[in-house]
Amino acid sequence: MRISIMNIFHFALCILLGVIAYLVCFQLYPTPANLAFAQGIQLGVFIFGFLSLARVHKTFFSLYGIFLLVFFIFQNGQMILYAFGIGFDDIFVRKYGLDTLLEATTFSTSCLMAALAAGIFSKEKKHAALFFRKINNLSPSLVVQIGKIAWFALVILAMPLICFKLFITATRGYHAMMLFMGEYQFITLIEKLFMSFTILLLVYVPPHTFWHKILMFFGFAWSAMAALTGDRTAGLAGLTIIALVWSCKSQHSQRWSIRRYLLLGFVALALIYLIPFIFNFREQAGAFGNYRSGNVVISTISELGFSTMPLILMMSICPSLTPFLWGKSFLGSLVAGFIPRSADILGLTKWFAYWASYPSYLMENFYNFNFGVDFSLNAECYINFGWWGWIAMFALCSIIATCLKQVNFKRSDNLFSQYSALILLYSWFTLPRRKAFYIFNNFFWYVLVVGTVLFLIISFIKRKKREIKL
Repeated sequence: MRISIMNIFHFALCILLGVIAYLVCFQLYPTPANLAFAQGIQLGVFIFGFLSLARVHKTFFSLYGIFLLVFFIFQNGQMILYAFGIGFDDIFVRKYGLDTLLEATTFSTSCLMAALAAGIFSKEKKHAALFFRKINNLSPSLVVQIGKIAWFALVILAMPLICFKLFITATRGYHAMMLFMGEYQFITLIEKLFMSFTILLLVYVPPHTFWHKILMFFGFAWSAMAALTGDRTAGLAGLTIIALVWSCKSQHSQRWSIRRYLLLGFVALALIYLIPFIFNFREQAGAFGNYRSGNVVISTISELGFSTMPLILMMSICPSLTPFLWGKSFLGSLVAGFIPRSADILGLTKWFAYWASYPSYLMENFYNFNFGVDFSLNAECYINFGWWGWIAMFALCSIIATCLKQVNFKRSDNLFSQYSALILLYSWFTLPRRKAFYIFNNFFWYVLVVGTVLFLIISFIKRKKREIKL
């Protein structure tokens, strides 16, 4: 891995700025003005770090850069609105004192700088790992044939199911749709596999072909309907991936032109307007009647930025009511993420699975939160190592940044690497509001399992062809 002097400079500057921001915020007294000042520091730190990351990756729309945008909005959105006195539904945030909110801002700022520094430090490797080299060398035509068979089998299930979910949401509401999903959990697996093979074929099928247009259409249609059924992050992730595939695969140049920036800017603006509409639609609150363009940005930040709550809640009970975990949930996530419980017939990973799910237990046991709050990476770093949790965040985001490293989408000898980067960005779109378990589990299923299955099937086909010739 090559790290230039300029990268080292940006990395060191990022760390130094993070330390200064942390020390300044740590000395502030809990007043509304100081909370706004701390949030202003955090916003400035993010802008500086994001620009440094863009300088290193030579684009504002690197895959890790997109992840960080989502990371920042999910983890800090509502806190920014509350600190600057911008009106929104702050029923949860205002329940807690300024001292807790200021501490949460200080800690999230240190984690943000760690995430930014990890993106600068983790550059693209010169040579892919052995696993990726093996799968990249598989015959693209055979991968497409296998992918088409799987995709046909999945699309005839996924599209009617998403249409039925949309019908339930439109007629009976979001909560009725969630009850339906709870009774038929296999639907989630079908949806995940459908998007996985859609993205795989979008990478392997040449652009500007009829098949590629069909895949783009169904990927877009499914993502839009998924967003309207209440699964906003999966829907928005799908729409983002479709836009990235069009921009990276369908254009003749790998370089980012003004036209491509304007296009993705337009897509981002459309998504900003779409999110409040989705919320009103799923809650049957009058999708058009309550839709005012004047507060659309505020509504979007408020809707997505709720994941600041798990950190506030955990800082209120840890370590006063429950001790730090000292890395147990991360160790549990690593083991349970790579060894599914269905494959562990001896039950050896029972305690690891318990540690991995322990953050959710805390939310339910102390606060009775068993709905869509889930957790957050910031909160998990805190309950494991307290104020030193930013080191864990740097380690986690270094893994994420390495997996989302910029790949050349114009090359034809790294197709599986392209798929891996895109499917992980899709599956990790919700990661800032979830636990570290999904870092490892999504990599296991979407990359290792898919790659291994392709390798075994194609090896079997080639072996049979050789036997026939003999």
